[in-house]
Amino acid sequence: MSAPMVIDFFVAVPNTEAAASVSDLAAAKGYTARTDFDKESNTWTVVCSRRMIPAYAAIVDAQAELDALSKPHSGMSDGWGSLGNMKAS
Repeated sequence: MSAPMVIDFFVAVPNTEAAASVSDLAAAKGYTARTDFDKESNTWTVVCSRRMIPAYAAIVDAQAELDALSKPHSGMSDGWGSLGNMKAS
């Protein structure tokens, strides 16, 4: 876990307007951001991705950063995940 990999951070937001705002703010902070709407649960998520070394402190810092920038838009950090350093087959 010492090699950089893409980490996806999930930010829950209440609506499309908040999703667009949080996506723009995250992109300004260097994340690749995209929005996702789940029709079954009627929820919006902004997926904010960054290539980084998956150290505990770095992940906690990124979640805190995303939490802080999403709060004014009624959003909150809602977890993270990664496919690691998978190679295409």
